[in-house]
Amino acid sequence: MPYAYSIAHEATHGLPMIRAMFLEYPNEYTLGTATRYQFMYGQNFLVAPVYQNTDMDQEGNDIRDGIYLPEGEWVDYFTGDLYTGNRIINNYDAPLWKLPVFVKAAAIIPMTVPHNQPDKIPAGFRAYEIYGKGNSTFTEYDDDGKTQAYLDGEYTLTQIESRVEGDRLEVTVHPTQGTFDAGHTRTTLLRLPTGKRHRKTLRLRRENNMAHRMGEKLLAL
Repeated sequence: MPYAYSIAHEATHGLPMIRAMFLEYPNEYTLGTATRYQFMYGQNFLVAPVYQNTDMDQEGNDIRDGIYLPEGEWVDYFTGDLYTGNRIINNYDAPLWKLPVFVKAAAIIPMTVPHNQPDKIPAGFRAYEIYGKGNSTFTEYDDDGKTQAYLDGEYTLTQIESRVEGDRLEVTVHPTQGTFDAGHTRTTLLRLPTGKRHRKTLRLRRENNMAHRMGEKLLAL
């Protein structure tokens, strides 16, 4: 939800939430029709739905051909497999339960706890998935989630940055800016999906007073 909320805010003055590939990666290939059955969800997710039966069996197992990954590195969101971009993927396993979704290997994804209703999101908790491959930045949007006060400018923006130097990953959560007063102290969880990639040492940079939780270890900064 926090990621969707943030890119929805961006869509009010910039790119839409659902983006044709050529909006993020304009080139001769994306400007044609070859990528018409895949799209970017915000700046960080690439989604390639299965739009036709290719080799489906009775249990719903199928494959997806023709997935275009732009330049850079991409992570299979469900398996953690790392792919080098600027290529076409064929024979990608795509059973009914698994939508082909890839995330940029440098992405920062704001998250929260699983929920079925927005009003169940805990106000005193925020989480970020840090993929940690190269340098990246993301601006998280938030408001009261209940009223239209955001139309009067009552919302906040928080910039998160990740920076890689060798095997060291530095994450900076900048002070939240804006007029919306959440009225609480937040605990911040930083999650580093490892999948099949190399682990990195994490360094947390203090920008304001907050608590960062990694697994079961609480770091008061």
